[in-house]
Amino acid sequence: MEPFWSRVTANGSDARSKPYKLRDRDSMYLRVSVSGSKVWKFDYRLDGKAAATRSADSPIFR
Repeated sequence: MEPFWSRVTANGSDARSKPYKLRDRDSMYLRVSVSGSKVWKFDYRLDGKAAATRSADSPIFR
């Protein structure tokens, strides 16, 4: 089975009039801005508080 990010980028994630998220089955998602820029983010909880990290700078997603 191919990775989620391959399917998302292959299926096209074009810019829309509002920013939107393309989620996988876990807490990772691709956020697409109005300009069409894309950033991978991961939501998690740390000590009971919601947090998010972006992985756009990671070479695996380039």
